[in-house]
Amino acid sequence: MAYTVDEALERLTRARLNQRLAHAFLLIGPASTVHEQLVVPWITGLLGRDPTTHPDVHHVRPIGKRREIPVDLIRELISNLSRTSLLGGAKVGLIHEADRLNPNSANAFLKTLEEPTPRTLLVLLTERPGALLPTLLSRCLKIRLRGLKSPGPDPELQPLLDRLQTIEAGQIHDVLAWGGQLEAYLRRVRAGVLEDLGEDGSSVGPEDEDEKEAEARIETEYRARRAEVFRFIIEVLQPRVSKAVEVVDFLERALARNLPEGLGIEHMLLQLLGRARLTPTVNRSSNIQL
Repeated sequence: MAYTVDEALERLTRARLNQRLAHAFLLIGPASTVHEQLVVPWITGLLGRDPTTHPDVHHVRPIGKRREIPVDLIRELISNLSRTSLLGGAKVGLIHEADRLNPNSANAFLKTLEEPTPRTLLVLLTERPGALLPTLLSRCLKIRLRGLKSPGPDPELQPLLDRLQTIEAGQIHDVLAWGGQLEAYLRRVRAGVLEDLGEDGSSVGPEDEDEKEAEARIETEYRARRAEVFRFIIEVLQPRVSKAVEVVDFLERALARNLPEGLGIEHMLLQLLGRARLTPTVNRSSNIQL
């Protein structure tokens, strides 16, 4: 379910007053806007002071040319959160653009998500939840924001989205043909990631980075860009397909568990625009129920 900023703030404030706040939240929307319009007033109410300058609020942001959150920043955050609160209240770890966590930093953060120190609140901000590890997603209470202005699609994607607007439910041939066009577009997106980061991974990490780490960085960036595409698909379909967010979010989780991309896209489109509800099936090779 998606909330306006006012609705989300009211929900979080009520949970705070009732002492029922979860220990970890994932706020989904344009990070800077969500921070200013939701996080600042919410945390100000919690701590009694602007979180921008509060000594018990620890901010983590992407750094460097690759706009990444390295493991050293996460280790520093964990160390800060393990200390006694300076002002005697709660401690807050605030991760901006959490989709920029690389595999090492995401795994290092996982234990803190599972076993946070007392009176610690963890807040992750992202526009691209599909780029996060499923293990991180499953340990956060997700709040998706709506009604916020986001960057538009790239010019190559826009004609695909315009075509999607015209496809009616039950036009199976058109639905599947459009799915093939989407797959072709995503292949070009992946090729662009390889070109940007280097097919051999040489431009995505330090010189001693091994091949698996380089591949993981490339995969993380591709998932982030794919999540952007899925966000635009949700925007096109949600006005006429109420379960668009639910189905696309499920697809992103399934793809993170190695469901073949083409199969997942086909099932997503048939669930959203097929003539009738599909009977659940199991892909035996990936052991994921659809």
